[in-house]
Amino acid sequence: MIGVDAASHMARRFGADVIQPRPRNVVIPAGTNDVPHMLGQGKDEDQIVRLVAAALRAAARATGVPP
Repeated sequence: MIGVDAASHMARRFGADVIQPRPRNVVIPAGTNDVPHMLGQGKDEDQIVRLVAAALRAAARATGVPP
């Protein structure tokens, strides 16, 4: 885990950080850094949850590792 990353950055690194070690499952502590940034952009809580979840679902789906 790399601190201060947004979920979209985590999703881009997913292959190298998660797939190369070949885990059966992965726990993704995401969203904390996204919240203040997205609130500052005027997004509401529902939008933030959807955007973070979508970024991480896409990364997990592309790699086949269940979160």
